[in-house]
Amino acid sequence: MVHHDLWDYDNASAPTLGDITVDGRKIKAVMQPNKNGFLFVLDRAPENQCGPSSKKPVPQGILPGEQTSPTQPFPTKPPAFDRQGITPDDLIDFTPALRLQHLSSPAAT
Repeated sequence: MVHHDLWDYDNASAPTLGDITVDGRKIKAVMQPNKNGFLFVLDRAPENQCGPSSKKPVPQGILPGEQTSPTQPFPTKPPAFDRQGITPDDLIDFTPALRLQHLSSPAAT
């Protein structure tokens, strides 16, 4: 669930065991939330993952000698249970004048 815990992506709690149905098939699953708002769902049978995941590029560390992983796993199902990312529109309700000022600033590009 985490290749190298450089960004505090680790698990915030103990996993939960439960029986779930995936595509009409009953599965004895283990479900593990992490601090990023994702839920990893695994079949309790060794190495079987119930929900698909992908590996995405992540920021790299700058400390000398620190060996970081270029990617981290991100589950694609179920969807994240917390906001993933933020934009200026999430932070402020721009007036028309402020929106023009924001859009013309170098930081907006």
